[in-house]
Amino acid sequence: MTASGIENRISNGMAGRRKERRHDIDALRVGVFGLLILYHVGMFYVSWGWHVKSSYAPLLWLENFMLLSNSWRLPLLFLISGLSMRFAWDTYGFLRLYAKRLVRLWIPLLFAIYFICAPQRYFEAIENGFISMSFAEFWPRYIAGAEDMGVNVPDYTHMWFIDFLLVFTIVLTPVFKALKPLQLFDLKAVNAKYILIFPMVFFALLAGALREDEVSHYVFDAPFNTPYYMAMYTLGFLIGNKDGFWAAIERYKAMGLAFGLGFWVFMIVCRNTIGYDWIPDGRLFWGAYHACVWGWIVGILGFARKYLNKPNSYIRYFNGAVFPYYIVHQTIIVVAGFYLTRLNVPLDVEAGMLIFLTVLGCMATYEIVRRFSPLRPLFGLSFQPK
Repeated sequence: MTASGIENRISNGMAGRRKERRHDIDALRVGVFGLLILYHVGMFYVSWGWHVKSSYAPLLWLENFMLLSNSWRLPLLFLISGLSMRFAWDTYGFLRLYAKRLVRLWIPLLFAIYFICAPQRYFEAIENGFISMSFAEFWPRYIAGAEDMGVNVPDYTHMWFIDFLLVFTIVLTPVFKALKPLQLFDLKAVNAKYILIFPMVFFALLAGALREDEVSHYVFDAPFNTPYYMAMYTLGFLIGNKDGFWAAIERYKAMGLAFGLGFWVFMIVCRNTIGYDWIPDGRLFWGAYHACVWGWIVGILGFARKYLNKPNSYIRYFNGAVFPYYIVHQTIIVVAGFYLTRLNVPLDVEAGMLIFLTVLGCMATYEIVRRFSPLRPLFGLSFQPK
C-alpha cells in the first residue's frame, strides 16, 4: 500500500470518530490535577523536601496516603497528554497542532518562571535563613540569576511538567508524523492480555536499567524521568483512538488495579515495619514498582471509561480551568502556608484554611483570566474563548 493510501485509510477510519468527545479522559484530567493540588498541600506537612513546611510537619501517617497516588499520578498525566495530542491531531493536523501546542506551552512556561514561581523561591529562601530581604529586593536578583540566594533562581519549580511537555512536543511531534502508519495497528481481542504484560515488562526493565537515586525534574538532566515520561506520552499517543486497546484496558481494569493496590499495601507494610534493606537489589524493587504503575493506569483508565464517559457540566467547566489552576496553585500553597503556620492555629484549622485559600485563589484566578483576552495566553488558554 502506498503512503498516500495509508494516509487516506487512516483519515477515513478516524473521520467518523473525530466528533466523539472522550468525556472519561476529561474527567481523569480534572480529577488527577485536582488530586495533584491536594498532594502539594500535603507536601507542606510531610518529611519530603519542599519549599516551606508547617510547624506540624512531619505527619508520617499522611505520607502513607500520599504514597497511594505517588507512583501513578504523574505517569498518568503524561499518558493523558499523549492521548490529548492524538485526539487533537485528527482535528488540527500536523503543522497547525505543532504550532498551537508550542505557543500554548511556551508562553505560560516563560510567564510562570519569571512571575509565578518567584514567590516560591523567595519564601523558601526566607524560611531557610538564606536571605532577609524584601520580595521587591529579591525579584530583580531572581530575574538576574543571582548565585547568592541559596536557592535556584530563576527556576520553574512545579512548572517542570510543562517544560517536559514542551520538549516532548518539539521532539516527538515530527516523529509521530513519520510513524503515523502505526495508527493502522490495533490490539485484537485474542491478544488483549498483552495490554498488561508488555508495558509492565517494558517499564520494569526501564526502571531497573535507569534507576536514579536522586529524582531530577530537569528534562535534560533526568536519566530516568525523561525516557520514562516520554514513553508514557508516546504510549498515550499510540493507543489514542484504538478500539482494541481500549476494550483490552476495560477488560483487565480490575486485575490492573489489583496489581497497583497490592504493591501499595506491600510498600506501606515494609516502610512501617521491616523496611527495605532485606531486598537484595534495589533494581528488583524499582522494577516491580514501575510494573505495578502500569497496573494502576490500566485500572484507572478502564474504570473511568466504564463509568465516566458521559457529558458532565462540572467536568466541562473545570476542564477549561485545569491549566490556570495548575499554574497558580503551588504558589498560593507556599505563600499561604508560610503565613498560616506562623499563626499557631490547630492543625485541622490550618489545613482547612490552606485548602480553602488555595481553591479560592485558583477559582479567582481562572474567573479573572478567562474574561480578559490579553491574560488568557499567559495561563495556557486560547486568546479568544471558544
